[in-house]
Amino acid sequence: MGDERVFERNINATPQGDDQPLSSESQVLIGSVVKPITGATLSALVAQGRLPATLRVRDVFPDAPPDKATITLHQLLTHSAGLPIAVASDRELVSRAAFLELAMEAPLGFEPGSAYAYSNTGFSLAVAMAEAHTGKSYLDLVRQYLFQPARMTQTGYDERFDRDRMATTADGRLATDASWGRTSPGWALLGNGGMVSTLTDLTHLAQFIGHGAAKDVPWARLMTTPHQDEGGGSAYGYGLVVEDIPAIGLAYWHNGGNPFFQTDVRYLAEHDLTLVTHATSSPVSVDTAAHALMRAAFDLPLRLPPPADTPPLASLPETPEGQLVEAFLTAITSAREADWRRFITEHLDPQLLAQVSMEEHLAFFAMAHADLGGMEVLRFERDDARTVVTARRPGQPAVTLIFAIAYDAGQAKFAGLQLE
Repeated sequence: MGDERVFERNINATPQGDDQPLSSESQVLIGSVVKPITGATLSALVAQGRLPATLRVRDVFPDAPPDKATITLHQLLTHSAGLPIAVASDRELVSRAAFLELAMEAPLGFEPGSAYAYSNTGFSLAVAMAEAHTGKSYLDLVRQYLFQPARMTQTGYDERFDRDRMATTADGRLATDASWGRTSPGWALLGNGGMVSTLTDLTHLAQFIGHGAAKDVPWARLMTTPHQDEGGGSAYGYGLVVEDIPAIGLAYWHNGGNPFFQTDVRYLAEHDLTLVTHATSSPVSVDTAAHALMRAAFDLPLRLPPPADTPPLASLPETPEGQLVEAFLTAITSAREADWRRFITEHLDPQLLAQVSMEEHLAFFAMAHADLGGMEVLRFERDDARTVVTARRPGQPAVTLIFAIAYDAGQAKFAGLQLE
């Protein structure tokens, strides 16, 4: 707690470099945990008056098309601009000019500022705007406004890459080679993913943000404000998830990864406790591991994942809750907006339905389709009046879905979703 390290454990981890066990100083890929790095850096610039949160795309790119022209930096940092999750593959070495062309041509999912949809594209565009407005490169800004004050000396792109310290996958490949085949990022990754770091540096990152928020430092207050509702009980600040976790309290966190690695960083504000979890080629998702660590830290009952060879359930219970879960999973497996709209109109709790527009509900279902579609249910249970479902996509780690269910005229209605 605080600066004291109270627990460190390497469990069945793949080695690094010359078959050395992973440690807190091993290099790991951090995926979308780059977003808090970008969020903290740009929050500092905004708080110091060097970069307006109201800066519009057309202010720095005068030739922006009309649908992108009025998108603001604030909307980009809160995933509320309507941009797609990606406009190029992470494996492509996309130039700045090519990225900007692709981003400007991409269709928007909704009117900027009207909904939430997670977007790597938005964070890279925010970086391009910051560079254009300040006249400094992204990495120069990150070093000055975050890495130096946060004591992060082992985080970055190819300038920090160390082959001898890099974690490997189960088949012996470096995580960078397995993920995108190189260490220097294209603009499909810059500012939203692709960095290497260590668990020590990530601990410094979480504490720098959490302690800054506790002291009400302007940049940290800006970053940790729950600007945009994500649905399911969490909100998004500037590059950071803000969530009140039952029985634990306020948490600032982010995770990231791909099929080869996963990283989760979280700061539990009411306990001054930082948890950093990394998994490489693990059958257990880092989300499951992080939630188990949190619950263990506070002597809360653990919800362990089923064994990897657990077969899917043949059917769900013939109960209102079971039928609702089955309808939800069927809807998000479909790629048809008409199926999402049907579930929304027929199965959403009336209070939830009235909270946001249909476009915002559809944006959530588009994200759920991309992240959760095609899941098979391994376990179905009721826990403290909640419906808890363990499910997985074939070949991927299991995740826990906690359904909030309301009842209207005796019918079970979807009232929210939380992932563990």
